[in-house]
Amino acid sequence: MAALPARALGQRRGGHPRWRQSRWWRGVVIAVLVVLVAAVADGTVVLSRVTFNAVPSFTSTTSGETWIIVGSDNRAYDSPGYNVPLTAADGPGDHADINLVIHQYSDKTSVLSLPRDLFLTPTSGTPNRLTVLLTQGPAYYTSALCNDLGIPPDHVILIRMATFAGIVDVLGGIDITLPYPFRDLKTRSSLPAGTSHLDGNQALAYVRSRQPQQFIDGKWVAVSDTQGAQHRTNNAGVIFRLVADKLKSNLGNPIQLQRLAWAASNGLVVDSRSTLASLPTLTSAANQPAIDVPVATTASPIVVMPDAATYATLATAGYIRGDCHMG
Repeated sequence: MAALPARALGQRRGGHPRWRQSRWWRGVVIAVLVVLVAAVADGTVVLSRVTFNAVPSFTSTTSGETWIIVGSDNRAYDSPGYNVPLTAADGPGDHADINLVIHQYSDKTSVLSLPRDLFLTPTSGTPNRLTVLLTQGPAYYTSALCNDLGIPPDHVILIRMATFAGIVDVLGGIDITLPYPFRDLKTRSSLPAGTSHLDGNQALAYVRSRQPQQFIDGKWVAVSDTQGAQHRTNNAGVIFRLVADKLKSNLGNPIQLQRLAWAASNGLVVDSRSTLASLPTLTSAANQPAIDVPVATTASPIVVMPDAATYATLATAGYIRGDCHMG
């Protein structure tokens, strides 16, 4: 693997790896899988709108099949009512905000979660973070997984963030109760104290809030960056539980299930070797907790590196570095 510039290298901090993760987003990705798996198993016809045509084939001694599930924050697919401005860090295109590796072998299923800021080297190209590698295309992204981590992707599914808003709308929205008026100027989210009914765009803006303010004792009170990150995690957990409860109550309704399936598939992209009809094979994965793959932190707040613990965790799931090759 190519060396990272010296200014970005560092040591593991306190023995506990830390990286930026969107855990609410991971929950959304898994929820979408549950909807699609249930829809296909129920006989609902779901068509893929777009396919990747450039995902290469890989060879490896790893048994079974590997699915890569990517959560993308591509803003181009947001609905007109959700107009959060792009930042320089966001940029256009698909970014790998969530990276789930699902390995199925016989009756065993493992689900691994790779941090978006993991620094990897493609088979041919410039090393970068996983989230950025996807902007260069699925072939570039998957070659880095193979080359640096020994992961041979058999199937790739990309789920875009706006899908979450569509699912909330099909469910009829959700109700949330707040102790104080709330706003976030960046996400353009504003809610009063008490109970509010949120549509999909409002729910998406709320769970993405990192710079919240609450109106307390006659003034707007902001929070620190650290508190903002915690706020996002906590509030997103509340929203996701509300969505998950509604999903459970709707999965037994064939008509509603079909509507949910179409909403879920609207922001879905699969590789050309896969079809949504093959999704029932992911049933066990949809109910499996994801294991966070350990990594080494660096002096850079947006870069983490693979280390011995990374490769040991991958080996437990059947992936050996150096064992995967393109073609």
